[in-house]
Amino acid sequence: QKARPHLTRMGTTLTCVLSSGGKFVVANIGDSRVFRLSPSGLERLTVDHTYIQDIVIRTGIKPDPALLRQFGHVLTRSIQGNNDKPDIFPVKERWFTLEEGDGFLLCSDGLILDKVADRETALEQIARENPALPESAEAMVSAVLAAGSSDNISVVLARWRSSEEAAAS
Repeated sequence: QKARPHLTRMGTTLTCVLSSGGKFVVANIGDSRVFRLSPSGLERLTVDHTYIQDIVIRTGIKPDPALLRQFGHVLTRSIQGNNDKPDIFPVKERWFTLEEGDGFLLCSDGLILDKVADRETALEQIARENPALPESAEAMVSAVLAAGSSDNISVVLARWRSSEEAAAS
């Protein structure tokens, strides 16, 4: 910190999925997200660790645009050498169960333009229109860049295959 004072208070986020035998758990810290892609839609599995998300949880009210601009990137938890811990999901069960056709979208916050709006429907539409994962990821990134995202964008798309499926291919 003394050698690079401009990096003080900088941190990073983490999202991950661990699967085995048709079951999985998810972890996150910061404002990167994990979504479950299923034939029935896109389901967000993580909760952001941000000042804005804390306001939404406490009050149930969406902050005004000025507050979003000022505090939209303020993390309440991150990986930065302190004692912040990730959340593990599911909370009340030991694991989630994978179903046929399930997949995952892991992304940094640059893919989510308005962190308190329901933008998942746009991502879900892109995933439905582009079943091949590389094309789907490219389409998602192109869409948010066209909509004005100026943040870094990381996207990982994966599809679960049962051991029977994997053996057959």
